[in-house]
Amino acid sequence: MAEETQPCPDCGTLVPFDPRFSPWCECGWNLEPPDRSHEWNAPSGPGRIYRALAAARATKLFEAAQRGSPERPRWGLEGTLLLGASSLLVCGMLLPPVGGVLLLLEARESPILLVPAIFLLAVAVAFAPRPGRLEKESLTSKESHPRLHDLVRRVAAELKVDPPELIAISADLNAYVTRVGLRQRRALVVGLPLLALLDREERVALLGHEMAHLANGDLTRGGIVHLAIHTLTVWIYLLEQPRPLDGSGIGGYAAWLVMIGASLVPRAMLWVLIHLSYDRAQRAEYFADRLGASVAGTPAFVGLLERLLQRHILELAQQRVVHHTTDRSVVDELVHLVHDTPPRERERLRRVAQLELSALDTTHPPTAFRIRLLESHPVEGARIELDAEANAALDRELASAAARIDRELVDAFRARLYPLRR
Repeated sequence: MAEETQPCPDCGTLVPFDPRFSPWCECGWNLEPPDRSHEWNAPSGPGRIYRALAAARATKLFEAAQRGSPERPRWGLEGTLLLGASSLLVCGMLLPPVGGVLLLLEARESPILLVPAIFLLAVAVAFAPRPGRLEKESLTSKESHPRLHDLVRRVAAELKVDPPELIAISADLNAYVTRVGLRQRRALVVGLPLLALLDREERVALLGHEMAHLANGDLTRGGIVHLAIHTLTVWIYLLEQPRPLDGSGIGGYAAWLVMIGASLVPRAMLWVLIHLSYDRAQRAEYFADRLGASVAGTPAFVGLLERLLQRHILELAQQRVVHHTTDRSVVDELVHLVHDTPPRERERLRRVAQLELSALDTTHPPTAFRIRLLESHPVEGARIELDAEANAALDRELASAAARIDRELVDAFRARLYPLRR
């Protein structure tokens, strides 16, 4: 069957046409990055300045990393300021509960102080520091997932770091390390949709990258800095209601305006922390890429990054399952769609990535920069290998979470279609 073509509207060259994908031409037609002006980190007006600043800093950091091998992020002035600002913020969170308790004690002699005491204690409860948490059903154990825990342990040992205390399987097309709970236990969260897309070598590369974050002392992924950033994010969520409640009248509208105004304070604090952590976070990602490639080899790590360029396909897989146009689960449909993507569409995604730079509050550098830097310092051999038998056993372990993950992905898509008022 002859390949369909269409003329490029810019240069007239006949280009292949597949109705499932966007056509494009070598001259640059239809290779524009997606419009991200609707995202939280890219509002109109000042947001454009932030994006321009991010582009300039991301390029500068990439050029510096390209001149030499990526190194472990140093403490530096920005790291000191980041830790100091986070410490002040967390200490400031103690003022309402301490003040409330003191007023409560004084209220025994002056009952009128009971009102401000209760108010301060209520504020303390509502806006207390929120350590991260993981759903119990997402957690794994050495008994339920021995292959997964063994692979994580082997990769961590190769990088000379202690393995995470907790490993969880999520519905995200992502993976990350974090700290959770009052004890701030180190946790690795790996998304089943992402693991399902990766081959054996790419899975090792992914775990190598995440374990490297435990080795490089990334301030934003643990301790007081992570607690401050997470708490500010929760504050913004609580205060930024999308609109006044229906039927709330003038009083409700006035209260909504007050909450919107109050949300600017934690938002400003969050921007300060993000600005202070930006350069260090970018260096941490480059360093983690280097260590991940040292474990699995550069080809495997580049393959992992190119898989991430297709993450937008997850929404299409969710849509097909919710609308009953496929009999597969969301994850199986995702894998089918990704493997069915022709080479020309993958090349388009790579070229678009070359044109797109990250936003300022994104911790990861542009994917194109990461690939170019890895390929400029190639590592051919893999220090950790996952053989076919072990990989098949790992797939069987992951299958135990498939039903839960599919349910979460379907529910998440339906929630976006029919959002409930907060």
